[in-house]
Amino acid sequence: MQSAFKAKILNFSATASIIASITSPALANEQWIFTALPYLPGSAMTSPAAINNSGSIAGTSFGSPERAIIVRDGEINEASASLGAGFQSFGRGINDAGQIVGSGYPDGSDAFYGPTAVFWDGTGIRKLGNLPGGRDSAATDINNKGEVVGYSDAPPTYGLYRETHAVMWGTTGIVDLGGLFKGADSRANAINNFGQVVGYSKFDKYRSDEHATFWNQGNIIDLSAGSQYSSKAYDINDLGQIVGVENQKAVLWQDGKKFVLDGLENSTGSVASGINSLGWIVGTRKYDDDSRATLWRDNVAIDLNSLTAVAESGWRIQTALDINDRGEIVGVGVYSAPNGKFYQGFLLSPVPEPTTAVYMLIGILGLLVVANRNKQAHAAMQRNHQAWARTLRTDNAA
Repeated sequence: MQSAFKAKILNFSATASIIASITSPALANEQWIFTALPYLPGSAMTSPAAINNSGSIAGTSFGSPERAIIVRDGEINEASASLGAGFQSFGRGINDAGQIVGSGYPDGSDAFYGPTAVFWDGTGIRKLGNLPGGRDSAATDINNKGEVVGYSDAPPTYGLYRETHAVMWGTTGIVDLGGLFKGADSRANAINNFGQVVGYSKFDKYRSDEHATFWNQGNIIDLSAGSQYSSKAYDINDLGQIVGVENQKAVLWQDGKKFVLDGLENSTGSVASGINSLGWIVGTRKYDDDSRATLWRDNVAIDLNSLTAVAESGWRIQTALDINDRGEIVGVGVYSAPNGKFYQGFLLSPVPEPTTAVYMLIGILGLLVVANRNKQAHAAMQRNHQAWARTLRTDNAA
């Protein structure tokens, strides 16, 4: 099946580097607030997926059935109430306008095959639709322009095997983004405000391995070109910094290079799940019998359980999934009670320093610098990608 637009497949010229390996104790001079997220009556837990810059959280309330939810100012509401009783829905992405995307069953006709990608905006629910011949789909992220990415089932290109294709929904409808190998599966996980998309795709139809993939201006870029290891990209900020995992280690792709995020000892693996506009990265470090939510900031790896607010809460936070530009982090933790373990989503919020005039001025100047840096970085990336296209172009399989 042909992509809806002709894309060029490029190799990402990656030079492996290592982020400084520094184990950080709790930051004594910083204060944080730990909050266990509320959950719907009758549900088992709330699992957050994304947080916007206003602090609104999209996710899923797990129960019978699962329901897409939004948590705003400490209150939880169903995003999917209009679906009717008995139908599942999952919240996966949210933009700064509070628009949520995910998947669900807007009508009974979809229940036979699987969920379809859906959009909620506070006034109702809208089906985004599948690729032609597709049976199911899911939306994973939405940017501030309302552009949505995710994946859709598609008829087979070869043989009988149905495929999953990375897609984008925009003003012209659904677009098949394609992948590194024609006829192989691909999936889009995130989109920034410049329309750049990241995810992963198989680079050989007959292998189960995937490579982290970057879709930009009609180009399909293999972020792990030449690597024998599997990789996936999970998030991208407006500077074009991409985070994910390769060979079971958290990585950052930036300016044509790959950086392995390290810093906590004795772990068996890691994954980077989210990155904000300041370059703060959140994810998970894995151990033989445990996992720990982690923040990578200024070349320092911080076990979020070492923060005083978390230690005093009695919770152990295991997974950090997303972070906004205010530094607010969402993820999932566990509380050990006498009658067993209780899993629940959390919000971890930094407490600002005293707001003197000097601090306010620094903050305003910082925002202006970041905004200008975004514009300059985007222009530089376009020049870099044009250079890659000239030197590393590989024609997409016809």
